[in-house]
Amino acid sequence: MIYRFKLAIAFPTNNFNNYKNLENEINSAIKLFNSKYKGQKQISLINIDEKNITVDLETNLPAKYPTREISALSRILKNDFKWNQYSQFENRLFNVDMINKEESLSNNTVINRNLYNLLIPMYEEVLITKDEKVIENYINFSKKLLALSEAKKTIIEAEKICSEGKANK
Repeated sequence: MIYRFKLAIAFPTNNFNNYKNLENEINSAIKLFNSKYKGQKQISLINIDEKNITVDLETNLPAKYPTREISALSRILKNDFKWNQYSQFENRLFNVDMINKEESLSNNTVINRNLYNLLIPMYEEVLITKDEKVIENYINFSKKLLALSEAKKTIIEAEKICSEGKANK
């Protein structure tokens, strides 16, 4: 899964000027993060401007709270590069905004959040299990869910056509 974030110093001090001056530290911190979490999650720098850093976070598994995943980068910047001098609050370096959610499962609607919470344990079990019956059960369940979803989509499309026809009369 890929999550795009825009990071900005939460409560900047007078020591903070802009991110362009700190580009080398940002790149070094990202390299440290990527080496520490190799095989689990990786950060790619997308853009640095004066007020924001834009990064992509790629994870192997969907993140329950994607914005929390970026906190390890904050710790590296604070501990290794002394970025705590740029924020007025010791425990908070960045305001983190998720720009896009590559997977609809990571958006914040209640339905999708519930679906996401339901699917994560299933997803993990499929990855871990060596039992073919368990896999077969998930395949059958997925086929039924897909058939139900396609039928519901057809019904919704038919209802739209009917309501548009009534509106045109």
